Amino acid sequence: MSMTGVTRQEQKIDELAREVGKLHPGLNHLSVKGAFRFAVSECVKVHGFADWKEVSGKPAEVRRQFFDCLCKTVIPKMVKLGLPPEQCPELEKKLKDVNRKYLQP
Repeated sequence: MSMTGVTRQEQKIDELAREVGKLHPGLNHLSVKGAFRFAVSECVKVHGFADWKEVSGKPAEVRRQFFDCLCKTVIPKMVKLGLPPEQCPELEKKLKDVNRKYLQP
């Protein structure tokens, strides 16, 4: 994986983790980032990709489906970390808002 790809992926994970922190500041930032990395790894397997870099070369609809998987995987982990369940819908909306800019060609 190229360093640029790794840097961009880490930037996205950090940005998504910051959104979680804004919604519920009590969560540990590093734990949240770890949960996102785990979710990415799981969704890569579910969708049959070799790695996250492969996803980035796919059409926007495939990337959107991948991100939906990521949300469905990571949000329960956020609840385990301490996010109140009633904040889950708001979190999903915020994460999808962040993802929209990454769907641009």
